[in-house]
Amino acid sequence: MVLLLNHSGALMARFEVYPDDLVNWSDGWKQVKESDTVVFKPGRHRFVVPEKKCLARLPSGVYVTAEPGSVIEVSGGGTLFCAVNAREIRLESIRAEYVTPGLPGNYAQFLDVRGCLGVDVRGCDVRRFNTAIKSGRSAGTGAQGQLFDGLGEGFGPTRFLHVQGCNFFDCALSAIGFKSGGTQNAIIADNTIIGYGGYGANIEGEGTPQGITSDVLFCDNRIIGGDTRLRGDTNGPIFGAYLGEHCRKVQVFGNHFGSIGGKSATTIAGVGVSTSPSQGDTPVSDIAICQNDFSVFDRPTERRRVAPIALMPGNASIRRVRIVDNKPASDVIIFRPDTSKSSGRVEFLDCPGPYMVRVSDDAM
Repeated sequence: MVLLLNHSGALMARFEVYPDDLVNWSDGWKQVKESDTVVFKPGRHRFVVPEKKCLARLPSGVYVTAEPGSVIEVSGGGTLFCAVNAREIRLESIRAEYVTPGLPGNYAQFLDVRGCLGVDVRGCDVRRFNTAIKSGRSAGTGAQGQLFDGLGEGFGPTRFLHVQGCNFFDCALSAIGFKSGGTQNAIIADNTIIGYGGYGANIEGEGTPQGITSDVLFCDNRIIGGDTRLRGDTNGPIFGAYLGEHCRKVQVFGNHFGSIGGKSATTIAGVGVSTSPSQGDTPVSDIAICQNDFSVFDRPTERRRVAPIALMPGNASIRRVRIVDNKPASDVIIFRPDTSKSSGRVEFLDCPGPYMVRVSDDAM
């Protein structure tokens, strides 16, 4: 450990973690305080993290990075990094892999942030976790209101999340997951997502007024190789980007979507917009899908629910959607994922140009 002074004269520490260091870093992280720096030195760092636990709870102001040649290997079903109600967290140039054989469990995550303000993730390489980066307020609650894990609950949504220049490989569920408690003012830009079992990015909130996900820019990303078999399913839906319940003011701009679905998926879309009828079934509004590239999008003709863009209302409605300047001039399919929920509509759709809009189940 090296002690340093920051610009204001406060004492901060720099921790260097070596592969052959015998320190139990699940305890060692308790030494890391606000505004400290943690550097993983070259070599393989192996950690066993139990399910519903995290290796490292990040304090405000912490900076975590890794030198070239450093690889963090995680097993055991838990989360590598988490933060609750923290501010100004930075992770940069970290390579991490989930190495337990078989499918990763629901809590195998690279980073889980809850109720945080200012989270910056850049230049990381993340492989084979269930969800690479999860953002919101909590892990969610069960039918009786109990929290799914004991890592803590944020005071509100996570705000000002920035993920840029990262590579995500073979995530069983999703590379990016916004869910319980909402995420606001987020930029997900210039990332490469290769291989995912459910969503390249899952951008949604939850069905409470406090759980809104809003003001999200998802731009200039490359999303390739979605396949439900990565999550162990033989069928089911898959989306390059999914905009679900309680989300609003989301821009999907300038992304490349390709090779989505494999042979087993039933509903396939580069961008799916839905009120999530099987979950909260709450309104979605003010969505822009512009200048995306679907030119190598796999569209098997024998499936009905396959299109570069899908709009899927339930009892709640999808309002104010603008679809423009995508290439090629992309088909849009509008249908109900649950025909028993038929009150909602797609309202105020702005889709100029040579698009083919296919409507089923009286959803518009």
